Amino acid sequence: MSDSCGKSDEELTEEFIRLQLELRDKLVVCDTEDWALDMNKLELIGGLDISYDKSDSSRGCVTCVVLNAKNDFEIVYKNNTFIEPINRYIAGFLAFREISFLVKEYDTLKQNGSQFMPQVWLIDGNGVLHPRKFGLASHFGVLVDSAVIGVAKNPYYLNFVDQSVKDDHKRQKLSLGKVGDQFPITNSSDEVIGVALKTSSDCKNPVYVSIGHKVSLNTAITVVLKCCKYRVPEPVRQADIISRQLINQ
Repeated sequence: MSDSCGKSDEELTEEFIRLQLELRDKLVVCDTEDWALDMNKLELIGGLDISYDKSDSSRGCVTCVVLNAKNDFEIVYKNNTFIEPINRYIAGFLAFREISFLVKEYDTLKQNGSQFMPQVWLIDGNGVLHPRKFGLASHFGVLVDSAVIGVAKNPYYLNFVDQSVKDDHKRQKLSLGKVGDQFPITNSSDEVIGVALKTSSDCKNPVYVSIGHKVSLNTAITVVLKCCKYRVPEPVRQADIISRQLINQ
């Protein structure tokens, strides 16, 4: 990964696109894990999230949690690290600001708590729901060679579409009545790259689910619904709560 200091956004964008496309060649968008055929085998689910200091975006806290899906999503592993990202944020290239910190959390878990290694990870961010079909969740999955699901709280993809698509999104969102209701999100080639999924009867806003790596979209949806007590699935929600508390202390 390059240091962004001294480089223009144009130079960084060109470099980042090249790296994304190289890594995307290794992306797997189908189920490869045994638990995908039998959800009763799914026990350990990881969550990763980074929160930033509201008064200083150069300071952040990354939290890694592992939850036991068979014991009411009890947290069985937790690690927090304060960070100071070097690369500035450029839209569409979040991974190049955050990925090294997420991989470091994975490595720490592998070294110190390997018995808690998740069978699947949920990342606060997008996977193939991305302009180049390779967002943060996919980037992480390919680098650590693990099953990963992207779960975004906001419809980032709307930044890259015209007004008619935005209007259609609003109409479809209003049609989501019960938990499990969803509508597909397609790209300019009419490929389904994610879904808007209603996960809570108490919240009108869906979450945005996409393939990260080594899972199908249907499996990703099933796992997210399985993990939800509230709108945001527990692995991501708990990581978010903990990282926010720490960075705001």
